[in-house]
Amino acid sequence: MNFREKIQYYLLLTQALVKHRFHNAGEQGSAFFRVLNGSPAILLLALHDRDLTPLHEAVGDTPGYFLFNLWGSRETAKSIRAVMKFEQRKNRSFPHHNYIYLCNSVRELELFKGAGLEAVFCNHNCWVDEKIFQPDSSVDKLYDAVYDANIAPYKRHELAVGIDNLSLISFRHPVLFNAGYAKRVRQVLAHACWLNDPLSDDFSFLSNNEVVKVLTQSRLGLCLSAVEGAMYASIQYLLCGLPVVSTLSKGGRDVFFEDDYALIVEDNPEAVSSGVAEMLSRNIPPEVIRQRVIDKINQHRQTFIDLLQELFDRHGSNQQADEVWPQIFKHKMGLEYLPLEIGARQIKALREPY
Repeated sequence: MNFREKIQYYLLLTQALVKHRFHNAGEQGSAFFRVLNGSPAILLLALHDRDLTPLHEAVGDTPGYFLFNLWGSRETAKSIRAVMKFEQRKNRSFPHHNYIYLCNSVRELELFKGAGLEAVFCNHNCWVDEKIFQPDSSVDKLYDAVYDANIAPYKRHELAVGIDNLSLISFRHPVLFNAGYAKRVRQVLAHACWLNDPLSDDFSFLSNNEVVKVLTQSRLGLCLSAVEGAMYASIQYLLCGLPVVSTLSKGGRDVFFEDDYALIVEDNPEAVSSGVAEMLSRNIPPEVIRQRVIDKINQHRQTFIDLLQELFDRHGSNQQADEVWPQIFKHKMGLEYLPLEIGARQIKALREPY
């Protein structure tokens, strides 16, 4: 990007982040969460800076474990300080409840543990259901590359301008969507096949089955952001047997990469298009990519199962985590954005005398 483009990019990004912050301020009564167990109480949540008092009060004086997915990269000292303040607020009223952070990268794990926070290395991309995302050799390849991405500046769609045969899956975030950015990208990538046009009056999200169809019609997947979370789209590409061309990034998507099926390139259009040509020449069998990625996914799932067993054992529960796991596993772990009061009622319904 030239200087003017960089200024435009950072202005759009700043606008999106300010909008997101105001949105969060009005959403304190809800969160992404799921109640996994009654006694001891175990909840899985996305890490938001929210007052979780209704959930804590429902758990009461009994043991409670709040396991946090990290959405967005936390690989900075500023992010860690914010998490420490979040936990300190909890400790003032509910010191007997434990927060445990599921880190997406080794660097995040180091920072969290270095700050005295309880954490394990369990990348949330392992929650994607491999039964949904599978290769299909009967489908003809129509596109050289696909980019499945939120229409927001941090996704850096312009880096794909040099790819002639490109398909795009749009995600229009209710907060981060920026119409100005969308118009610019739509113009720059007018040659691409937009599967769901972000500027269309009848815009709609693609279903999982529709996404799989587009992925299986594509030869590789693109990951072009510099900083975000572990990026669900990246693991969906891989499970469908697509190799990946990615820019350097923070957030943990590269945890499931290997050099032969994931190429890391510089963040400019020329490097991206060259990387696509290089990766296409390798012609790696989709099932090879998929199986190697599933092996990595299973390692992270086992970390989570081991964590559950440790929590059961701390309190003399006779539950076996490997038997519980098939009952609780859902695509993306079934996290839903719900009022905290609903979670409180769910916890109370599951409670047994402890």
